Amino acid sequence: MSAETTKARRKLEISWEALEDAFENNAPEVHSYLHLTSGEVLRVVDGVADPAMHQRIAADASYLRVDPVSSREQYRWMERFIATVPDGELRSRLVAAIDGKGAFRRFKDVLMSFPADRERWFQFRTERLRSCMEAWLEAHDIEAEARPVWTPPPGE
Repeated sequence: MSAETTKARRKLEISWEALEDAFENNAPEVHSYLHLTSGEVLRVVDGVADPAMHQRIAADASYLRVDPVSSREQYRWMERFIATVPDGELRSRLVAAIDGKGAFRRFKDVLMSFPADRERWFQFRTERLRSCMEAWLEAHDIEAEARPVWTPPPGE
């Protein structure tokens, strides 16, 4: 690659938990933005936030809108996970659970009775979510650095 095509990546300390929440929350009234200087993730909820907030953020180049993973894609993740379930009874229950409105809730409800598979689902989902986040950061030339975790001094 030549120097002209190599774009400098912006290093940014980001709260992974806040960014993960922004990627998974696809409620239509919730809008998330990454502040390109502070690394903070701002959440704006329609009906709660000042209506002019969207215009102020749109006019500020310091904010980058975070588009969450679509519910359709998250549904595909459930389908892919079900294909990995070795227990035929559980697999059948999960297939039935994701049919129709309320699929996400029913899917989680079925997994409540299967703690090992539930944990495996969370790991499966986290890996896919992390992959989406990393691709998004890469597309915007951002190199995420984990924020330091605050630990109290000894004796407190």
